[in-house]
Amino acid sequence: MKRIVLFLLVGLGGFVIAEQFVTPKKKRISTTTLKETIGHRQGDIISLNNRFISFSAMIQKFFITKTTQLLEQEANSFFAKANAVQLQEYDSAVANLVDVLDDCERKIKEAYAQVQAHIK
Repeated sequence: MKRIVLFLLVGLGGFVIAEQFVTPKKKRISTTTLKETIGHRQGDIISLNNRFISFSAMIQKFFITKTTQLLEQEANSFFAKANAVQLQEYDSAVANLVDVLDDCERKIKEAYAQVQAHIK
């Protein structure tokens, strides 16, 4: 009985040790599935880009209006009525938007360069 238990323990121990060196096979994804996923992602990029363009146009229209008001010193504009605190808060918000847009542009350029690097 002791030999059987010893044999089982040694056998199980060897199995556990051997199991550590066995690498599991990676599940392969078919090229059809990959192409379908890529197609969906590319469609998402087109959709997002259209939304960025729309939002960019809205931002541009806003800032063209505000810049015109500032330069022409319109009497009813925000700039004519705002006190120093309001102007500082506005300036901080605008500076933050500049930083966000710069960061976004940098990230988009980097990601696009990565995509282009895979298509040769």
